[in-house]
Amino acid sequence: MLGVRLPNTLEERLSALSKSTHRPKSYYVKAALQNYLDEYETLYHTMQTYEMQKKNGTLQTTSLDDLMQENSISAHDLDL
Repeated sequence: MLGVRLPNTLEERLSALSKSTHRPKSYYVKAALQNYLDEYETLYHTMQTYEMQKKNGTLQTTSLDDLMQENSISAHDLDL
């Protein structure tokens, strides 16, 4: 169990959405928290991998020009 105090505006928005969709507020709080954790766990893992590869000297990079050439994209396609 977790109790959270929300700013009034956020509480009002959550209540309005809950009322208009006939779903409990907890449904939206759980969904929002799940999405947030999914994003930030992925970001954290990506940053850890980057830092480890950078430290070990195994980080591989590709220039934008090479990426564009490999994917047949011209500067004109990007409006550059």
